[in-house]
Amino acid sequence: MITKLVYLKEFSRGGGRNNAFKHSSGKIVAFIDADMLFVRPTVIIRGIEYASKNEAYFPTHYTFLIDGAGAWQTYGWGNCFIPRHAMNNIEWVEKSTWGLEDDWFFEAVIKSGIKVKRKQCKGFVHLWHPAPRTGCTDPKALNFNAPASIDDGSCVYTHPKHYHPSFYFSPEF
Repeated sequence: MITKLVYLKEFSRGGGRNNAFKHSSGKIVAFIDADMLFVRPTVIIRGIEYASKNEAYFPTHYTFLIDGAGAWQTYGWGNCFIPRHAMNNIEWVEKSTWGLEDDWFFEAVIKSGIKVKRKQCKGFVHLWHPAPRTGCTDPKALNFNAPASIDDGSCVYTHPKHYHPSFYFSPEF
């Protein structure tokens, strides 16, 4: 079952993981990052197999880089398959921060006593994506920065007193 979650407050990956678990209902819970590709079903088959044996599975993946090269990544703990009952026993309190939530989750799984499997999984691929850039994201601004994905408030306009990001008033002459 796929559950759509709607956030009305600030979102964090850790908070999202907690909320997804809370609203899930299956015997096996899978957390998969949005930028992962399943080229083969191997990761899903293994995840179900290990979780059915009361084990947590944290697959490693292949990452494609911007230049087309790639490498196996042995770090990162954001993708996993885990039995639902084991999640009930994990004391993992992170709910609202960014950055180390995957590491904290992995440590909590280890502390819970559940056996952990960590194996390379052919066909499980991470797509390279650039880090977000800050700058002016309004195409109407004089200093519009097309590659920027996060507006930093630096936009400059010809008539600053008459401009608001959602509408534009032409000055009367």
